[in-house]
Amino acid sequence: MHAQKAVCYDTHSCINCYACMVGCAQENRVRLQRDRNIGVKLSVNGDLSHLTHLWPIQHEVGRFPNSRRVTQFQHCHHCESAPCQEICPTNAIVKRPNGAVVISERQCIGCRACYDACPYNVPQYDRSSGKAYKCTMCYDRVEAGHPTACVDACVTGALFMGDRDEVLAEAERRARNYRELHDEEYVVYGKDKLNNVVGKTGWVTITPELDQEVSGLYRNPYKAAMVGRSLGHDLAVFGITGTALAILAHSFWWRHVAADDDGHGKSKVPRGQVRFRHEHEPEHEKTQKQLTTARSVAHKVYDRPDSPHTLPRGEVGDRHEK
Repeated sequence: MHAQKAVCYDTHSCINCYACMVGCAQENRVRLQRDRNIGVKLSVNGDLSHLTHLWPIQHEVGRFPNSRRVTQFQHCHHCESAPCQEICPTNAIVKRPNGAVVISERQCIGCRACYDACPYNVPQYDRSSGKAYKCTMCYDRVEAGHPTACVDACVTGALFMGDRDEVLAEAERRARNYRELHDEEYVVYGKDKLNNVVGKTGWVTITPELDQEVSGLYRNPYKAAMVGRSLGHDLAVFGITGTALAILAHSFWWRHVAADDDGHGKSKVPRGQVRFRHEHEPEHEKTQKQLTTARSVAHKVYDRPDSPHTLPRGEVGDRHEK
């Protein structure tokens, strides 16, 4: 069984040489030659930006002369809960035993639901292939005992990886040293559970707490797509549960509260008769008897051959005549 792995990015030790970015692009282009038999010329010179899974975004913070530049590295965080995996309609996104979240190119249909669900806006869509791509954490290299391409290319040790427990211990040690050195709070982002949407992350970052949000390391990462999906799921469960309870309550009432000695409803109606809503009320019963008596008398009066009220055949009488 493979142990859970983690990659750590130390912003304090990073010199922004972008060797990690070049290493990532090179590794994924070489995979084209190995896995898809694509020639060197196309794999090296072609416009394949979707195969670069690590890229920098520059931010200016503050106002001159007190401004400073913060580099945000956009990459997959390999979330513990992986909302992209949960929302994928074709199960094209899987989690490897070492914790890497990987998109299967063969099963992907290019619906871009993963992008809608990802709170970090990581998956990239390639129009030429109609597929979505993102970092694979070089799972084939890692499972073979090698580091990821970005970690292998880093010249300062700002990127390092290994078993999750060992990586987190080293990250905490570095964060502690930076707090003492700069008298500033440093955090290890992704070490603990962030929320119910992403959980913990397989890619953790050592960063000053002041730059956390600017670097795209959100304290409560979520997307409306996943929040709506979760809310709809909860409402559906509540509705189904409420309906079931209502059915049980109705069945209990009918069998035990409104039942007579025979186990039926308290007002049994013989076949062919109609039960009135208020037939148990004395005034209603009296009215029904008077109406029945009046109809019987009228029937007898008009049916007698010698009755003065009998009309000749073919004539119609006044319905209100006395």
